[in-house]
Amino acid sequence: MLDRIPWLRKWRIRVTAAVIFCMFLMCCSCTLQGGMYILQLMDWYTSSMALLCVCLCEVFIFSYSYGVGRTIRDIQMMTQKHVNYYWYFCLLFVTPILLIMVFINQIVNFAPASCRGVVFPVCAQAIGWTLAVLPTTMIPIFLVVYLCSSSGTFKERITGGFTPTSSWGPLSAERRAQWNEYCNSRLLRHKLLHPDWKPLKSTSYQLVSQTQKF
Repeated sequence: MLDRIPWLRKWRIRVTAAVIFCMFLMCCSCTLQGGMYILQLMDWYTSSMALLCVCLCEVFIFSYSYGVGRTIRDIQMMTQKHVNYYWYFCLLFVTPILLIMVFINQIVNFAPASCRGVVFPVCAQAIGWTLAVLPTTMIPIFLVVYLCSSSGTFKERITGGFTPTSSWGPLSAERRAQWNEYCNSRLLRHKLLHPDWKPLKSTSYQLVSQTQKF
């Protein structure tokens, strides 16, 4: 929220408190007499379909769109610790494959929500599907808004939407300068390669270097 609406940053504490309070009010329903059934319904739908869908999108963005090499380089810059090839292969292959397998398994073996052997009524199932769809609706909505508000051909808009902009990076000028310097000293041969794999050397930093083939 603070990233999308920068002017709210000066009220960070108030915004955080308001969000926590709203979440507290929504969770109060789980403490009532029928709270167990509400919790079961939410867990049945939102922790399976919706969560897996969001996780797949996140893995795709950070591992393939932004690039696992860039992601690891940023993590190393922030933590000042080396990320070995184990995590590289997990981000690039293991995690996406496992998530896809679990997602397919959820679809194939899906059954209506139930609690203690009692299947919930149709209206409750409809509420469950609504809870499952709501967390993921922002993804296609944002995509449509971006395509309608950007210029260029459809292919150019799609390509631009999956490419980091020049404004991407740390917010503060000091940290951005450190990030630029770090990235400049570790230019990647490809965004899908580990930063240790024969990094390029350059004296000037660009988010997408002319010498890099992405």
